[in-house]
Amino acid sequence: MTINELPFKLGMHYENWELVVEIEDLNTYQEKYKYLKGDIQGIHKIKVKEIFLYFRFDFLFGVEIVFDTSSLKDIFTILEGTLNATYGLPNEKTDTKEHICCIWINKPLKVTLLHNLHEDKVYLQFTKRNFIILHGTEGID
Repeated sequence: MTINELPFKLGMHYENWELVVEIEDLNTYQEKYKYLKGDIQGIHKIKVKEIFLYFRFDFLFGVEIVFDTSSLKDIFTILEGTLNATYGLPNEKTDTKEHICCIWINKPLKVTLLHNLHEDKVYLQFTKRNFIILHGTEGID
């Protein structure tokens, strides 16, 4: 499956029963659900570990994909190349001891590719441009 073939459409209204999901977190800003259907095994031949869907008032505003692999730096490089080909060069790129992050802003979409070096995970996030996905008390913006 490719990024463009994901079955989720940002900005669409969904009821809980329309998707096979499990509640992960509910707070005043967002509703986080784990996608359980199992129909997405990989993206660009990269194995997917988990998919989270973020809603606000039943409208999907974010999709977060967590990849499962031992060569995360290679995965980040492959995904960065794919996203560069799709959206052009990133609007922002940071490389620190904690993370490597690229952000593409393509109205009305914001795409964030994050390699969290402490958790040793790669995240791919698609959000409506004016929304952020909150992780605990911190958001990726």
